[in-house]
Amino acid sequence: MKFNNFNFVLRGIPNNKINNQRYTWISFIPVVLYDQFKYFFNMFFLLVCLSQFYEPLRVGFLISYLAPLLFVLIITMLKEAYEDWKRGQRDKLLNQKQYKRLDCHSGIIRDAKS
Repeated sequence: MKFNNFNFVLRGIPNNKINNQRYTWISFIPVVLYDQFKYFFNMFFLLVCLSQFYEPLRVGFLISYLAPLLFVLIITMLKEAYEDWKRGQRDKLLNQKQYKRLDCHSGIIRDAKS
């Protein structure tokens, strides 16, 4: 949206809605996995876990390599989902708040949502 006089007249006043959510339903899993595996140790544990699927490299039970990695990933995803949901709730609360708006043409102050 451009903020010049032409678009201002055609489209009216742009909304002031706040959206601080980091994820969408589609981007949640890829973004969280990327954020986790960009760290060396998480990538190291993933590679060690994947190496256990190759029979000559298998050292012990597969679950002993998979369980800690999956535990950390699941806890992290739950934490990120909860924090993003809380961000959305705060945004919704702020977006429903009433503000005062000055009408440019008439000079009247009106109540408006963001």
